[in-house]
Amino acid sequence: MLSFAIMTSVISCFLTLFLFVRYVAFMPWSFSIKAWALVLALLIGLGPLFLHHSVEHFLGKFYTIHYHIIYFLLVATAITWCLTVVRDIVWLLARLFVPNMPSLVGPMVGKVNAVTILIALIASGIAVYEGMKVPPVKNITLSSPKITSEKKIVLMPDIHINRVISEDKLNKLIAQANDQQADLILLLGDIVDDAPERIAPLVQNLQKLKAKKGVYAVAGNHEAYIGYQQATKALIDIGIPVFINQGVSIEDDLFLGGIPDTTSLRMSKMGYDLTQTFQGANQKQYKILMSHTPTHFNEAPFDLEVSGHTHGGQIVPFYPLIYFFHRYVAGLYNMNADTQIYVSRGAGQWGPQMRLFAPSEMTVITLKPQ
Repeated sequence: MLSFAIMTSVISCFLTLFLFVRYVAFMPWSFSIKAWALVLALLIGLGPLFLHHSVEHFLGKFYTIHYHIIYFLLVATAITWCLTVVRDIVWLLARLFVPNMPSLVGPMVGKVNAVTILIALIASGIAVYEGMKVPPVKNITLSSPKITSEKKIVLMPDIHINRVISEDKLNKLIAQANDQQADLILLLGDIVDDAPERIAPLVQNLQKLKAKKGVYAVAGNHEAYIGYQQATKALIDIGIPVFINQGVSIEDDLFLGGIPDTTSLRMSKMGYDLTQTFQGANQKQYKILMSHTPTHFNEAPFDLEVSGHTHGGQIVPFYPLIYFFHRYVAGLYNMNADTQIYVSRGAGQWGPQMRLFAPSEMTVITLKPQ
């Protein structure tokens, strides 16, 4: 993960140095002020290097605060960069078509910069609120002639339990899931996202999840990052089955199967096998596939795929990028004539506990007879 931190720091430094040039370098300020501003820009840009858990040995209980401050600054930087680029492009285009449009230099630039930074800080504050709050319940209703009696299914992908997550929020998520009185609760990967021995008390809270027909899980890419076997064992040890190309008949009209995460197969040293996953199902059963990553299958031996992973983009500057990597980003899609896929934005988030224009959700799917 150090290589990821280095790569992220390079990108962050590019953003902070861009903002230094755009907001500070050409202002009529003293050399010392500009020098300190440059140092601050570099420190913020190198922030990902200071998120490594080795820093925790020095900071102790203050590590969580340190973690949230660094991520807030990084996200605020990204939002400011985005606003600045859009603002400058719009201003440049306006000057081409609007007579006497003032240039974005001189006395006016200070006020425009201040407004831009203020908007970025407000947006970052909203992102913190959206990330820390318990997500609302999103209800989806689907029907099929294969379903003979109504079923209620709760989807909970991407909780990302780690040492900085709020235990209070985790317990509220669990209580909210239990309040749905669902037939099934499905944990769709990226649940365990830290060394299992460090977060064992937090993971044990998942034992409180209650559903009439059971709680089931599949692994995500983050389980593979921290050690597939250890992460899945943490869930199995508290009584939550983790599907690995396996399935089970829930009722005569419903079959549930799950596969390993398709984006991290090399790291987890696993492979997915849909035929094996659904070998116990019969043609009359409605078949649900649990797959952490929303993967497109040309020949899908199931009726509905439920996934997470994308976070719906999580934070607006990164929202457009997600479409370059995923065919299905958030919501309900028709995979083909006979198969649908639902992609949840996730009950939590990775990295910064922040979301902007990509709200988290606890999805409740109600299956009804057709």
